[in-house]
Amino acid sequence: MKILLPSTYFGSTFWYAMFLLGEEVQIESHENFKKQTLRNRCVILGPNGKQSLVIPVLNKNSKSGIQNMELNHKENWAWNHFHSIQSAYGKSPFFEYYKDALEALYLEAENHNLWTWNHACLQLTLKWLKEDKSPNITDSYMSNFDGLDARDWFKPSKPVIDAPSSRYLQVFSDRFEFISNLSILDLVFNLGPQARNYLNNPLYKQCLHDARTA
Repeated sequence: MKILLPSTYFGSTFWYAMFLLGEEVQIESHENFKKQTLRNRCVILGPNGKQSLVIPVLNKNSKSGIQNMELNHKENWAWNHFHSIQSAYGKSPFFEYYKDALEALYLEAENHNLWTWNHACLQLTLKWLKEDKSPNITDSYMSNFDGLDARDWFKPSKPVIDAPSSRYLQVFSDRFEFISNLSILDLVFNLGPQARNYLNNPLYKQCLHDARTA
């Protein structure tokens, strides 16, 4: 299946399932920046429930290309995001295994714009998943895509497809019911080496099949 995905900041488990399950997957690199999406935010599970970590951008004009979107490092967002993640997942089964690499990534955040930052997050996640699949980047804007165009699917407040997924034990499960399709960070910190197998979830495969045939 050919799939076109948006760039995301530690995207959802469904985004990663699509990336790994698709036969020909491309990431759109020439689109205009879109607000209120996973392009500059990720959603984790904190002690008070779902928590959106939003990267502040400087050139907020929606017509700015995503590769030119500069980040507002004066707001110290990287330090705040890392410590929010640490507070949320510090007691998860596998956080300590990945903590150093994650902290090193955030310490380098000031060297990135949005596009290169999201790419660095993707590369680190693929390393954690022990996945050698490389992302294919579009050469130009794909106005007409011959395949499954999922560029507008990933809106935290109103996802186009609320993909079902199997339950796994989450931090704060004593306070909240299972929440599906959070940031890939939630899956990795809770399942560790089993996260890659989870992304082969039959429910995700069925969801992609239904979307393709719709």
